[in-house]
Amino acid sequence: MPRPLENYQDYLRLVARLLWQPGLQRRLDLSDLVQQTLLKAHKNRDQFRGGDCEEQWRGWLRAILKNELLQAVSDITPGRDSVYESSRILDEFIAAGHSSPSERVLRIEQMERLATALGRLLEDERTAVELKYLHGCSVKSISQHMGRTGDAVGGLLKRGMRKLRRLLQESGEDKKG
Repeated sequence: MPRPLENYQDYLRLVARLLWQPGLQRRLDLSDLVQQTLLKAHKNRDQFRGGDCEEQWRGWLRAILKNELLQAVSDITPGRDSVYESSRILDEFIAAGHSSPSERVLRIEQMERLATALGRLLEDERTAVELKYLHGCSVKSISQHMGRTGDAVGGLLKRGMRKLRRLLQESGEDKKG
């Protein structure tokens, strides 16, 4: 096991939000699913066969999270289908068949930096930014989803992206120094 499990919370929260599409019939507490995932990983850590390989460890955690999410939506066909499709897209993004192992590691590290930065935004800013830029929702659908005006959502997006850029720049500088 490469690092303590609690170091993967932001990463798993981002993966959960990527797998669970907005606007589906049921609102899930994704933080609870992340906690269940970490608990299950801790309980079954002896089943992990990837040694100290960070990439395999994250993949194992993603698989546990996906199973937890599928159990939570087992009675919702669109939810299951959405999780499978989102999972396929995420796996393709991470694997990117033409990528070298070092490029995949870099992509995962960038995703982890993004997850940490998103976790530091205010909840409404994070929600607006994720819906717009990770799920491709329009401002109109975001405003309906959040119960806010279009102008309010625009403000959340502007502030959220400004903070996100600053946080990512700071984390990039920390890596260099």
